[in-house]
Amino acid sequence: MTKLAIVRQKYRPDGGAEKIIARTLKGLENLDLDISVISSSWPEGNNQYNHIEAKTSGITRKGKAKSFYHSVQDVLKQNTFDIVQSHERIVGCDIYRAGDGVHREWLNIKAKTSNKIANLATKYDGFHQFILGCEKEMFESQSLQRVICISTLVKENIANHFDIAEQKLVTITNGIDCSRYQPSDDKQISKQEVGFNPNDRIVLYVGSGFERKGVSDLIMAAKLLPKHYHVVIVGHDKKLKHYQQQATQIKSGAKITFLGKRNDVAKLMQASDLLVHAAHYEPFGNVVLEAMASGIGVITSTQTGAKDLVDVGENGYICETYSAESIADNILKFDNDSDVFKLGQAARIKAEQQTISSMITDMQALYTSLV
Repeated sequence: MTKLAIVRQKYRPDGGAEKIIARTLKGLENLDLDISVISSSWPEGNNQYNHIEAKTSGITRKGKAKSFYHSVQDVLKQNTFDIVQSHERIVGCDIYRAGDGVHREWLNIKAKTSNKIANLATKYDGFHQFILGCEKEMFESQSLQRVICISTLVKENIANHFDIAEQKLVTITNGIDCSRYQPSDDKQISKQEVGFNPNDRIVLYVGSGFERKGVSDLIMAAKLLPKHYHVVIVGHDKKLKHYQQQATQIKSGAKITFLGKRNDVAKLMQASDLLVHAAHYEPFGNVVLEAMASGIGVITSTQTGAKDLVDVGENGYICETYSAESIADNILKFDNDSDVFKLGQAARIKAEQQTISSMITDMQALYTSLV
């Protein structure tokens, strides 16, 4: 029996990474794995895997991150595992899944649009410096055998920033259960069912972390669109009021509606004509794949990993990062109903190719190569 340890600081069953872990491990049951999850928190009543607590203390972000790091190191010294797969930047793991991308790359991107004071604050921020140090040490560690890159973007970021052998970088993109997301049988009825005007062109955004996901750029793009366009923003952000205020200052162009967190995202996708995910930095972007499975075309940015899925002009478009004009120009390519339909059809076909079973097959081959 192979003893596998999964490291995840805060394990939430509803989290994106955790869902990927659960789907993967379920598909790998035939490998006879003895699975332990090393985390600082664990859902009560979850007996699916053996849980080993990595205690976290401290008040600041740096303090909490540092204490978790050292706690995991203690756990690894006290236990013997055949494979350690980490979803956090931990030196000593055999496999690192780069689901969060490269921290150094994100800080470099963010610095381009931040003022001098903000950049100085980041430079001397203890948390960022600690993460950067862990990231470099982990990627350049001899003990690291493989890195799961969830997109070409992530693979390129890692290769550009760190001294790491190319053969260690393995691209395994996320899979999706297409049965959970279905195209609309009648777009106008779907729009009416969720309260949209059936005559409006619905431009959907779904996600949190509005700053990194480029929501401000989308709001500015709305100003450049005709009035029959309706930009619908789903999700919550700590600075939600700031974005709502920005939207109210736009007196012309498309309508903008903030729906907050919703439990009916699949229905909202069915009722939309396209999804915009113009992130400033996004290692992959599961929401793009979910939208494609829902039979709607997508617009992603040059800094979104899910651009790997976009066949430009067939199932979506790729816009420039930080450019409201580029976002608007690409949205306007969805102005014709027949084009919207064709893009949506092609998007669904692409999503059907991104199966969970193919992701599991790739993971199985990876584990087998290391045992």
